[in-house]
Amino acid sequence: MSDRNGRRERRAQRRAATQRGLSREAKALLGIGAAIVAVAVVVLLVFAPGDDDPAPAAEAAGGAQLVREDSPQAGPPDAPVTLVEFLDPECESCGAMYPIVEQIREDYGDRINFVVRYFPLHFNSVLAASAMEAAGRQDRYWDMYSLLFRRQLEWGEQQTSQRDLFVTYASELGLDIDTFTADLDDPAIQAKVERDQRDGVAFGVEGTPTFFINGQMVGSMMTEDMLRDRIEAELP
Repeated sequence: MSDRNGRRERRAQRRAATQRGLSREAKALLGIGAAIVAVAVVVLLVFAPGDDDPAPAAEAAGGAQLVREDSPQAGPPDAPVTLVEFLDPECESCGAMYPIVEQIREDYGDRINFVVRYFPLHFNSVLAASAMEAAGRQDRYWDMYSLLFRRQLEWGEQQTSQRDLFVTYASELGLDIDTFTADLDDPAIQAKVERDQRDGVAFGVEGTPTFFINGQMVGSMMTEDMLRDRIEAELP
């Protein structure tokens, strides 16, 4: 009888010890879990955006600027919305966005300032951007801009220079051809195009088209509704 009682006592002691061990493990796990939660709360408090976050910067590291003084602009500089597009004249997606952007410009009028920045990625991209700039020196920038996009299928995705065709376009616009061809070869214009691309890289641009609204990148492949919604959100 005493042996059975002794065995019962030993089993009870083992169960109690086991329960104490489990209790200690549970407490330890609870402590670890509480610590993890505390760290997560701190991270959220530190990194969560607040109402007093600064406005998107107009400049990036290294002096890059989102809008340069010599950037082509259509609209008043003090418009409530500044829409910047980093584009490639040869980019098919940019070509698809062209009529959408044109309609938005027409619909919003003086409430929007549209700014073109270059981000060349194709064989004739730099040359096409240079053609736009050369036309701009004869006050026909937006005419060449529109012509290149409307007739992109004639010259895009070619692996040979389209210089002669661009000169033909300049002739169609009634430009002085000698002046146009001289400007087309001006190293200052090519340097401007290359500078635009460096600015784009500094602001996180990776492809075209990439849009910024009032200094905030809003994405690349935007639908018309998405772009309009973001613009409306910025209007007073």
